[in-house]
Amino acid sequence: MKKPSHKKGTLPIRVNKEVVKHLSLGLYRNFALAVKELISNSYDAGATEIKIRLDLKNRKIIVRDNGRGMGYNELKDEYLTIGFFKKPTDKPDELGRIRIGTFGIGFLAPLPYCKTMRVITKKRGNNNAIEATIKAENFFREGAWDVSKEKVKYEIYESDLPIDEGENIISLEDIKPQIAEELRRTHVSGKSKIDHFGGLEKFKWTLAQYAPIQYPPARQDLGDFFSDPKLVPMNLWLDGEEIYRNVPEGVQILEKGDKQFGNISIKYAIMTPFRPIKPEEARGFQVRLKDVAIGFPRDFDVTKLGKTLGKLNMLCGEIHIISGLDNALMVNRDNFNYTQEVAEMYKFFQGVLRKWNDRLYALLEEDRKVYDALGGLKDDKRLIAGLKEANVIRFSKERLRFPEAPITKTRKTKLDAKARKIVDVLKEKEDTGFKVIAKKGEVSRKSAPIKVLPKKKSVIVYEDHPEFKEAIKLEGKEYQVEYDEWDAKSTSYSICKLKRDGSVIFNTSHTLFKSKLSDEVIKKLSLGIVVILKKERGAERIIRKLNDLLEYTFLD
Repeated sequence: MKKPSHKKGTLPIRVNKEVVKHLSLGLYRNFALAVKELISNSYDAGATEIKIRLDLKNRKIIVRDNGRGMGYNELKDEYLTIGFFKKPTDKPDELGRIRIGTFGIGFLAPLPYCKTMRVITKKRGNNNAIEATIKAENFFREGAWDVSKEKVKYEIYESDLPIDEGENIISLEDIKPQIAEELRRTHVSGKSKIDHFGGLEKFKWTLAQYAPIQYPPARQDLGDFFSDPKLVPMNLWLDGEEIYRNVPEGVQILEKGDKQFGNISIKYAIMTPFRPIKPEEARGFQVRLKDVAIGFPRDFDVTKLGKTLGKLNMLCGEIHIISGLDNALMVNRDNFNYTQEVAEMYKFFQGVLRKWNDRLYALLEEDRKVYDALGGLKDDKRLIAGLKEANVIRFSKERLRFPEAPITKTRKTKLDAKARKIVDVLKEKEDTGFKVIAKKGEVSRKSAPIKVLPKKKSVIVYEDHPEFKEAIKLEGKEYQVEYDEWDAKSTSYSICKLKRDGSVIFNTSHTLFKSKLSDEVIKKLSLGIVVILKKERGAERIIRKLNDLLEYTFLD
């Protein structure tokens, strides 16, 4: 409840002329980024909790924090002094935080979007609250106008809060109709860009990208790597829902480490979900200074170096500036001055992007071999899911643009059993940390031919599984397939012959298997000839002649 006033009056707004021109150019063209500036101010004020409430019906947005609050002199001499300069410091406050704000322009950020900005602040250790009303629309009058003549009405009254608690409440009132309309907008088809999001979803995504908040609980790996254990984190809520930092779905860490460029010290992590990252704005490396995003994620101009990098759309990352760039930050906080050290950092990450672009192409080709070897196995979706979980394969089959039918090569120099081929291909992937075990012996058809054991870091291939035994169906009968080599000229059965158990054995040394003709066509034609003629008088002589005809036709 608001207590009776102890004091009323007006306060001047003081201006640094170098900053006013930035305001006239529209320093903050994105409403969510303007609200982000209020969040940064709360962070600097020692807030551990910030709650944002959108009251679109009444065209009002309220940002409330539990920070230190401001006294009368701080409100007058610092907050309402546009361009009040605070010398950068590397000394942490009582929460282990390094101050974000330097230029004293944060309070300007939301003014273009509302008619009135109301500030209610109560300083820790003080019983009184101060309420100040800023007529935002006055800052955008047409024609000549001296902003320094603007007076801010204020009122001081006793607060309901305990004396040891602080608070800041920023109420943006009569927000512009287009802002309310944008926040109510529903999403359009597709979500490849944040402009396709619904208005509220876009607002939330932007805050989550830029604000100094925590990584989601599911990405404790990133939190553990980047977080300073001495720093007290800040929690952010939007209409009762806690917001965490954006991390593209399904990303895996490819590389992480520390790096030094002269006086610049950084920590970084490079990630990919092994598919194009959505939304597109999340692609590239997000640079953060003092835990706040500096501009949009960037590719460090690597695309301007001439080489086409087709897998950049799958790469993202986090780069945290630990020290060395405080004085190089531009006024709008979107970029740094291009010093020699910054140039060295750009060059390093250009190399990182090129390296991982090439590596993703190589991994894709490795996965293509695995999918090719597995082609035709029943229930391969479950198997592939297991191999992906085990990080043996990374890409989805759709990324490789395979046809739905099992893949068969047009020409083979050697016909290996399917199980052996799978074992050999998977062994090439053992650098992922998983061991491939080939087991022989009879096994039930009901059991899986390949078993992935993530906890034991192994993949078991049952080589004698019925599913690995190749078979050819011909005239309603199934023939189990085997392979051997013999002198084609020593017998009429130069390409294949039937065994007494009803299986068929093919001569892999026959020249036809080195032709451009499909292996499947050779096997079906040669087996068909034998099956059709095996009971005929003079079968061997006719089979020899027909086999000779096949050679003459396809090897000519």
